[in-house]
Amino acid sequence: ASWPRLGSDGGWVDALAREGIAVSRLRPSNCGFHVAWSDRMREGFAGQPLKTIALKFDGHRVRGEAVITRDGLEGGAIYTLSPVLREAIDQAGEAMLSVDLLPDMDVDETALRLNAPRGKQSLSNVLRKTLSLSPAAIALAQEVTKGKLGTLAIDAMAVLLKGVPVTLTGVAPIDRAISS
Repeated sequence: ASWPRLGSDGGWVDALAREGIAVSRLRPSNCGFHVAWSDRMREGFAGQPLKTIALKFDGHRVRGEAVITRDGLEGGAIYTLSPVLREAIDQAGEAMLSVDLLPDMDVDETALRLNAPRGKQSLSNVLRKTLSLSPAAIALAQEVTKGKLGTLAIDAMAVLLKGVPVTLTGVAPIDRAISS
């Protein structure tokens, strides 16, 4: 049922049900998730990738990539976690995903690099040059701090970059999912 525009509309479910065959409700799998982005994030970063990240949720950890969409997040790493994320949202109405923007660096190394003298460089330039963070990754960190990333102490900033909390508020519709 995940590609109705290509003919995969789940119509077979009704045929089986008419024959008395029990069929579980079709649900999206390998799917994206909704996030209540600010207008700045939605309009400025939709379509931008978050490369070389690690996602953590409920004891699961996966490395890979994700894409910021107008409505939330999707992509390979998200799809891997989609069953557990979908279940959490079904049960609690939301799920708190942790995004490690620097999976190859520990918190201490992150803080050490952030502590280097920056001269007149902006915080964005420091994050880009010393930590190799993309504009999308920086925007994600700014999004969750409501633009106050620069006010955090270095140690707190390092911890945040190693686990940016993103609240997933819903599951993308089945017709946008890779499978069901």
